[in-house]
Amino acid sequence: MNIMLITTYKRPELFLQTLRSMRGNAANWPRHHLTTVIDGGGSHEIKDATPYEIKDATILLVPKQGASAARNIGASSIPKYRRQTHVCFFDDDVYCAPGWDERLERALMGSSHKICAVSGHAHPYNHTILGSWKGSLLTTVLSTVNISCSWEMWDDVGWFSEPGGPGGSEDVDWCLRATEKGYGLAVTDPQVVIHCGITGSGGKPIVGQDLVVARNEELVKLHKLEGKVKWA
Repeated sequence: MNIMLITTYKRPELFLQTLRSMRGNAANWPRHHLTTVIDGGGSHEIKDATPYEIKDATILLVPKQGASAARNIGASSIPKYRRQTHVCFFDDDVYCAPGWDERLERALMGSSHKICAVSGHAHPYNHTILGSWKGSLLTTVLSTVNISCSWEMWDDVGWFSEPGGPGGSEDVDWCLRATEKGYGLAVTDPQVVIHCGITGSGGKPIVGQDLVVARNEELVKLHKLEGKVKWA
């Protein structure tokens, strides 16, 4: 599985927390490839990240593109012969609890290529705001905080759009396109990737902030992480 980590210039502390938690709590860390896209970032982030890199890692510095474009750049940078089986997109403000990768791989490998899964957040979705998206059966949105699928599925569904697409955001838009093509969406239970950020890229509180905060508190207690997680 290839792991894509997209980070921003202004959040190096959360970025390092993500790396530490990913590496420290992975069941099969040596098997993963880490591609980090520094979206509008600087050299200090590369220096700080060095102790947490794996041997087989790639770091890309790009001008400020936005999260969707940065993910697309990261995915397209990997030659097909290096892809392995699955691609996993992460934000830079998550905390990966023990066993995060094992649970995620179990869900993905047991489902062939017809499913997208997260070990982090998913959100209930209201059909009434889909507008003109005819015939959609979407009931859940898998958040790009942590979204994983086979490379075949990624190629078929297509790249992330910028916010404002048919579904209103890259998460909703991508999940809509996936379900239209007959793919399933799944969440591991219990969730083991905690979203530490409670604001969007523009600094505004995310939709459903209270529910996210409450769920985060439950996950911290469940995984005995009190005092270990830094919140955005």
